[in-house]
Amino acid sequence: MNFPRFFSCTYKEMLFVPFFSLLFFLLFASVPLFVKFDIFRIRIEGASLRISEIVKKDIFSRIQLEDTGINLTGRFSFVDMLGFFSLLHSACQKSIWTVLCHVDFRFPDLVLIEFEAVKPIGFLAENGYVFLVSDNGDKLSEPISISKIYELKLNYLPFIKIESSRCNIKDIISQIKTLAEKINPDQIVCLDFSLEVYLRDGYKAVFPRDNFENAFHRFVKFLDELSDRSISEIDMRGDGKIFVK
Repeated sequence: MNFPRFFSCTYKEMLFVPFFSLLFFLLFASVPLFVKFDIFRIRIEGASLRISEIVKKDIFSRIQLEDTGINLTGRFSFVDMLGFFSLLHSACQKSIWTVLCHVDFRFPDLVLIEFEAVKPIGFLAENGYVFLVSDNGDKLSEPISISKIYELKLNYLPFIKIESSRCNIKDIISQIKTLAEKINPDQIVCLDFSLEVYLRDGYKAVFPRDNFENAFHRFVKFLDELSDRSISEIDMRGDGKIFVK
């Protein structure tokens, strides 16, 4: 009995199959090189609308500063679009507000820039400069001016001063987070064995660096029970004792 030969081919045909497959692939892969892409909208999305607007200004000002001559909207070839994306990505990464940036094209004419935002926890005063500090203790590479702090409405964040070689911003970051959760510190000073916290209410609280969590818990409970707020200092360094001035 003879069975039908559905997939039979000659030796020459077998040689031509890979050739035609490669030719088809090259033609298909080269199509984008001859296609023009319209870009008329750029959208930036991050953690919040306010931060997204700040990053947008950073990106556009960075592009203008570098004077690349590239238009932000219009019709792009595939190669030019890749170069434009690289420029946007580089400008986004250089913003002090971003950790990770991603640039993508969405049909028909939208460029989407997504970023992971820095979560600021305070300002580190160091060697005459002020640096924004993220919630993992990283100091941003570019100093920020006092006028910029007020312009960005970040003056609600505390200033952090390191006054001892025994202090390191990463070592006390968890304590700063704890403070920010319950009270509104204006300035935090790290000394050899203690943290001095100046509150916006006008008084100072002093905590031991060792056993900080327990001292702060007692401090919060004490504030809840405190009726007289005309005080200048609360010292939590005593073993189970609280000293008030």
